[in-house]
Amino acid sequence: MFFVFSGYGVVAQFLDIEGERPAAVEKEKAPEPKKERKLPVYVARNVKAQNIPDIKGAIRITWDADPAFDDEFIIGRALEVPHSVEKALNAKSIKVVPAGAERFAIDSNLPPGSYFYVVLAKQKVQDRDVELFPNVNYTTVPVVIDKEAVEIVRIKLPEQVTLIHAMVLNRNQVLVTWKGTQQTGIVYNVYRGSEPLNSAAKVRNADAIAQIPADKTSYVDTGISKTGNYFYAVTTKDVQGNEDLQLVPDQSYTVSGVFVAMQAQNLVTGLAGQVFASKSVKLSWSERVANQKGKYLIYRDSKPISSSEKLALSEFVGSVAMGRTDFIDENPPEGALYYAVLGKLEDGTLDNTFVAGENYLTEPIVIGERLRVQSISAAVKAGKVTVRWDVRGKIGSKEYAIARLQNQVNEANENIYPHIVSNVDISEKKFIDVPPSGTYYYAILPREKSLWRKYDLIGGVNITESPVIVRNETAEEDKFPPIEEHKIVQPEQKKIAPPIIPAGDVDGIIRETFFRGKYNTAIRKLDLLIKEGIEGKDAAKARLFIGRAYIEKGRYRKSLEYLLRRDVKEHFPDEAKFWSSFAISKVNGKK
Repeated sequence: MFFVFSGYGVVAQFLDIEGERPAAVEKEKAPEPKKERKLPVYVARNVKAQNIPDIKGAIRITWDADPAFDDEFIIGRALEVPHSVEKALNAKSIKVVPAGAERFAIDSNLPPGSYFYVVLAKQKVQDRDVELFPNVNYTTVPVVIDKEAVEIVRIKLPEQVTLIHAMVLNRNQVLVTWKGTQQTGIVYNVYRGSEPLNSAAKVRNADAIAQIPADKTSYVDTGISKTGNYFYAVTTKDVQGNEDLQLVPDQSYTVSGVFVAMQAQNLVTGLAGQVFASKSVKLSWSERVANQKGKYLIYRDSKPISSSEKLALSEFVGSVAMGRTDFIDENPPEGALYYAVLGKLEDGTLDNTFVAGENYLTEPIVIGERLRVQSISAAVKAGKVTVRWDVRGKIGSKEYAIARLQNQVNEANENIYPHIVSNVDISEKKFIDVPPSGTYYYAILPREKSLWRKYDLIGGVNITESPVIVRNETAEEDKFPPIEEHKIVQPEQKKIAPPIIPAGDVDGIIRETFFRGKYNTAIRKLDLLIKEGIEGKDAAKARLFIGRAYIEKGRYRKSLEYLLRRDVKEHFPDEAKFWSSFAISKVNGKK
């Protein structure tokens, strides 16, 4: 059953009322209550539904209301507990009671069955903005109309608990709390199951984990022995042994489970790896605890797998049964590869403690030849220095830096850092510098400073063998002007404009904008080049650096629109994989 709105009126099952509405009764304005109300004024209170003695098929519904409330109430009938907004609004309307009228309704001529009732403010129903409180504005215990007119002796059950809640405590324990009843001479029974305990049958088949006295309203479940999703229920039981098994969602049983992961120390120690048969990787390790039942899970990534977050981004490559301590990763991709080996016990216990050098590698295993510089040179012309270099190999980072030095040095250290003039992609093999007058050596070295301790500078290999001498000719002429004995009229010469980067020079734009930290300008100019129709590798490089510029600006989701383009992944596979993975990790970290 659904609502249909027409103008300001509501036509719905809930408002389908037979007969005329009673006239509104004039009432005196209730004095402002002094005591703070715990419920909104529009919520009906203390709703009750009872059979009317000696009248077959008739039920009387009563409720209370806040004195400050002056709107109409709607009484609805349902065949199941109306504990959700959808079920409450779909209840069959039996009466509208005006403000000030006596708060009761008679529901008659009912066939045999079980009935629940809900009392809601009319305006809230029209707005579809209702709040539900068990046994406050809706009933949770059915009123039964029997098929036979035989009086049935009913056992009076103890009151139900409400507001049950469960949460993980100390990783592998669960704290269960609830709101107790005001009755004496009762106990609370606590049950645990692997599915919602929403019926008497499921409660009887669940684990009865505790019996709590009436003055306690919480219990810590310390008996969980394996990883899993757990659900709880709390019932009341009186001294005669009568147990209330009428279960109400999120009142006496939990609808959503709590997940408990039984953690263990690293089950793997001494993990090591080596290249095997040229194109495979052989891993070996030792078992921390012998004779365990379960399996070892093997993961691979281009970065050290040092945490659960990094594990989620890595690739699962296989598993072996516990008792075996080696694994061969056949035909892995070329590049620097890192591995982690984690244990999972037969009972579901997860080995998610990461220990460097024990269950994950901190040094990569390299498949293929490492990427490195094998020669470098520099030449000066018209005040510009062109630095060129050759590379060999395919594996490793392409992120390097160019340093302009006044002396030739043989090691990379902190003293070089202030002299870095630009970051470069090593595969570009060329850089143009416009330095002031002076004598310079140029060195190319990894952008990541942590790698410098193992990076030697060798003349002619990664630092220029001979210096270049740069002279600012215009400045020299201004400093030593010629002495004029006679005024000679020279033809007017055109003023030489500074060099302008051609509109289609992708490398030039990247060098003059991105590597100087001008990320907005880089995005604008590279996007303009793409719109002008550049194609192939140039277009892919423009999109790659637009994506990287958005990363530098912290706009990781926007960067993925460029880094995941097919042409970028085709022409720059390593850069696209690295930077898109980085952006994805940042996007996931903000969720």
